[in-house]
Amino acid sequence: MNLRAKQHGSPNAFIRDATNNDKIAPLIGEFVYYRVSKTGFEIRKASQDEVDTFFADLRPTEPQFPPRDLIVTEIEHLDSIEFDDAPA
Repeated sequence: MNLRAKQHGSPNAFIRDATNNDKIAPLIGEFVYYRVSKTGFEIRKASQDEVDTFFADLRPTEPQFPPRDLIVTEIEHLDSIEFDDAPA
């Protein structure tokens, strides 16, 4: 996990005893802003603008279309379908 976090430039951090942290309980089920620094962390409810910006940054800028293989015309049993069959 630490290597993946480093690869993505994300801090690898956890909140010790998070279930007993008074700052966290009100945030359950909410979008949160979570920032980690060398001296601690900041956690709070994210604003709608922060949520919208986060998801907009994830969205591809160009349309994407999965490859399609229209040769297969029969319904297959789920047991016989493999990952490589996804285009069909």
